[in-house]
Amino acid sequence: MKVIWSLIRLATEFGDYRFNDLFPNFLTQSYTENLRNFYTSFKDKLAEYDLAKLSETDRLNLDILKWECDIGLEGLNFKEELLPINQFASIDLYIATMAAEPTSSLSGMLRTMTTGLKDLMVS
Repeated sequence: MKVIWSLIRLATEFGDYRFNDLFPNFLTQSYTENLRNFYTSFKDKLAEYDLAKLSETDRLNLDILKWECDIGLEGLNFKEELLPINQFASIDLYIATMAAEPTSSLSGMLRTMTTGLKDLMVS
């Protein structure tokens, strides 16, 4: 299974802990190239869609996905590894998130909130 390294943290935040034993080396050229290839190939696949055949909602979704790819590609030019550690996004916080108990993590809170909302909607 090919793992998109940039999505590991997002998977953990949403309750998928299968990748918590993996820690990508964000500083390597191969990581950057794999991410660049991912965004580029995804954009190429988006370009294959015939916009005339898509609904307005689907066109909006396609535009958003393309924008995300463009931002991701542009971000690869930024040398984030040269920034000092910050309180919002740094390796120490990333590791702590991956090591957290599911009930104390963001995903646990989201799951609890979602369950509560579902219960409200059913009653």
